[in-house]
Amino acid sequence: MKRTLCIGLGVCLLILFGLASGCADPTKGRPAADVSDIPPAPEPGPSPTPQPTGDQAPTPAPQAQAPAELQSAPAGQEQAASPAPETPAAPPPAAVAAGPTRKFKFSYDSSVGFIGYNMIGGREGGFAKFDGSATANGDSIESLQVELTIDMKSVFSDAELLTKKLKGDKGLFEVDKYPTATFKSTAVTKSDTGYTVAGTLNLHGAEKAISFPANISLSGNELKTQAEFTLNRQDFGIVYQDTGDYFIKDDVVVKLDIIAKAEEAVSAGT
Repeated sequence: MKRTLCIGLGVCLLILFGLASGCADPTKGRPAADVSDIPPAPEPGPSPTPQPTGDQAPTPAPQAQAPAELQSAPAGQEQAASPAPETPAAPPPAAVAAGPTRKFKFSYDSSVGFIGYNMIGGREGGFAKFDGSATANGDSIESLQVELTIDMKSVFSDAELLTKKLKGDKGLFEVDKYPTATFKSTAVTKSDTGYTVAGTLNLHGAEKAISFPANISLSGNELKTQAEFTLNRQDFGIVYQDTGDYFIKDDVVVKLDIIAKAEEAVSAGT
């Protein structure tokens, strides 16, 4: 009995300290995405007071007549000259026209991946099927508008059993219930280290506003985006319905390596 207990404790210690210490936590050193709830749409204000029309319109009050001595000047005297009309202000200068709207399509060289982590080590995975596009005004990176749709049923990992659980287990991706995940950017801004991408992520039935750092370049007809950041799975209700969830780290590394090719360039505003 004592021998069995010692062996069991030894195995546990090996797992906790031996294997875990040999695999670094992939979330360390990576920036965390900012995640927040999307504020509700403002409630409509009170309806404007209806104005009377038709028979209900009030009769305009009679205008007061000027005294007779002010209606016309006496003979030989000139009436005071009316003030000259004001010269209308010059219209503001027209805004500088933006460059042509350029459309980009994600290429097959792109990848969307992730790394999860438990007490034993990291598990890598990704999505085999996704579709994305972007538009930009000329070569302006800060004008980028990006959309991404992921086929959640195409999820894969480095362990067959894990892939099966991710697809079907309650609380994980549940791909039959939530077959797609989408991201739509709302802003791309310059930062000290590159760019910050903000947008709306819909994942596992939860829609959140997120922002994350990225390296973006636009050269000729090729748009490249690389980003690695952590995302808290709990923010999207991804919780393994088992006691084992305690040993799974909440933060998951998201890895984006996107290459997009220009489809066409059309005149701005068309």
